Amino acid sequence: MEEKRLTRSETAAVMDFTATLGEAVLIRGGELWRVEEVINSIFCTYGLKDGGIFMLPHTLIISARSEGMEPVIRQKNVGEIIVDMEELSGLTTLIHRIHQEKPAPEKLMGMLGNAAKGDCYPAILKICGMAIALLSLNYLIGGNLMDAVFIGVGIVLVMGLDMYLSVIPGTRKMAVSAAGAWLAGMIDVIGCRMGVLPDPYHVMVVTALGLVPGIPLINSFREMLCGRVLCGGLLFMQAFMGVLAVVCGFWVALAIGY
Repeated sequence: MEEKRLTRSETAAVMDFTATLGEAVLIRGGELWRVEEVINSIFCTYGLKDGGIFMLPHTLIISARSEGMEPVIRQKNVGEIIVDMEELSGLTTLIHRIHQEKPAPEKLMGMLGNAAKGDCYPAILKICGMAIALLSLNYLIGGNLMDAVFIGVGIVLVMGLDMYLSVIPGTRKMAVSAAGAWLAGMIDVIGCRMGVLPDPYHVMVVTALGLVPGIPLINSFREMLCGRVLCGGLLFMQAFMGVLAVVCGFWVALAIGY
């Protein structure tokens, strides 16, 4: 039986959803190849032809058409990337569900809103997990109990600011990371001045390791190795600037304290 063709309005609804879905995957740390795969799979599910994708880390342009119709184009200016693997997993589950059920185009946006929330872990649980990982690293490289206390305080402070302030519209993640690193660094310097902390550099290095954007860095190298030098380079520069913001925060704390 011949598949029912989408009307112009239905095609527009699918394209709106597809562009928003691609943006959501990018923002949550999805690789560029994953975004491309997601978009093409939605095109295939709804029988859209001549799909085209132009993508950079902060720009997404897609085009496709229904049989016998003019192409529909959608563009998204992607916001700041905030890696969230739980929400990304929720979006992946939604894509599988769409393949199986093929819901009406007008229902897609509502499904996206629920899927993006996902079964996410509370922010405090994520912070505790990172603190435990860094405290284990501190133990392995010979840190003492006082080092562990200051590392715990630092990572809770920096990650807490990052998680709770970065979601506020207009807030820049790099600025939040730099401010958090500066506050943590000042606490370390004060502890050293009081004679409580013998080596603030050890604490700062371990704390900073927990703030390195590992997933964006890995994605950037993968893109470059696959021949997408421009996209990979832009991703690398974004991750590098995040690391630089953290380093500058600690450096300013040391400059003030010494």
